Amino acid sequence: MKLLRTLATSAIAVGASLLFSATSHAQSSLGIGLSYGAEIEAIGLDGRFYYELNKKPQMRIAAGLVYYFVDDPLTFYTIDGNFHYGLADFSGGFAYGIGGLQIAIAGATGFDSDSDVGLNLGVGAEFKVPFGGIPVEVKYVVGNADQLVLSGGLRFSMN
Repeated sequence: MKLLRTLATSAIAVGASLLFSATSHAQSSLGIGLSYGAEIEAIGLDGRFYYELNKKPQMRIAAGLVYYFVDDPLTFYTIDGNFHYGLADFSGGFAYGIGGLQIAIAGATGFDSDSDVGLNLGVGAEFKVPFGGIPVEVKYVVGNADQLVLSGGLRFSMN
């Protein structure tokens, strides 16, 4: 079951990447950063793919995976699909609202993993830099795996 879920997630990510790269006028970028899950009290490594939909107002899709460093033999990671909607521009960047879905997957060595779907709601800001941006976010996940998540990192433009 775990292998099937991993293969399905990989297939969706590859398919989405191919679909997004097929449109030449769009801006896509990759991000890496750290996230902190307040409920699980752990830091995670965050990897993201951004796809810009519109410049004014700023709208984009962000797909990401966060692997949290929890105590052995436990594992916890999340897969997120979010929509960012620009709320305000400022001289060095912009602020945005966040809405989307999260799949949280928890397990322990030798046992089956368990997953939960939650709703992401939050806000973020991105500060422009020559290579892309520095996004910071605060979001709350509503679901069985309720938790406040704080994130920050670097976004690198691919175009």
